[in-house]
Amino acid sequence: MSRFAKIIVVMIITACSFVYANPNYYVNIGMSKPFAPDDFQNHWRSGFNVGLGLGYNFSPKFEIQGEFLYDNFQLDDIAFLNDITGNNDVYASVAGGGASLYAVYANFKYLSPIERNTSLTPYIVGSLGLAAQQIAEKKVTVEEGPYTIPKESQTSPGVGLGIGVEIVMGGRTSFVVEGRFNILFTDETTVYFPLKLGIVIR
Repeated sequence: MSRFAKIIVVMIITACSFVYANPNYYVNIGMSKPFAPDDFQNHWRSGFNVGLGLGYNFSPKFEIQGEFLYDNFQLDDIAFLNDITGNNDVYASVAGGGASLYAVYANFKYLSPIERNTSLTPYIVGSLGLAAQQIAEKKVTVEEGPYTIPKESQTSPGVGLGIGVEIVMGGRTSFVVEGRFNILFTDETTVYFPLKLGIVIR
């Protein structure tokens, strides 16, 4: 395990070690959009995400959170085939090729209530983490014949930066909307944007 990986694991364990002191529980779903590299942006459609998190407030305005986030993107068959055939093979086809990201993040949130008794709390979030990226095997058929592009996978460190808002629903429960750019330091830097809708229980 690399030094960076060890640091991330320690940070997440530290965040979760505060569970005895009024932890915050998060769950979310949402959509994710690929931005970079060009192949990722052009060959995969916007997908979905699901996540779970556990946080602790050091003060009313500062929170550290451990988060697991899963993102899934389906291959855009037409865009992929147009690229490899030059749009000259109307009988070309491809099966498989879905992309998945399994990520663990340590998130640092700065919450800034608009006023003392408001139910609306905007925040800024920064993240450090590790992600496993997997692209499923593709079975391609073109005029020259069928062939297979093998499964690809790699694990890489990542960072993120985003904004969000918490809206009190009642009691300890709030509705959360968050958008965050995540950057993974893969062979070609991967950038994606998960928009998350969820619930937090404080």
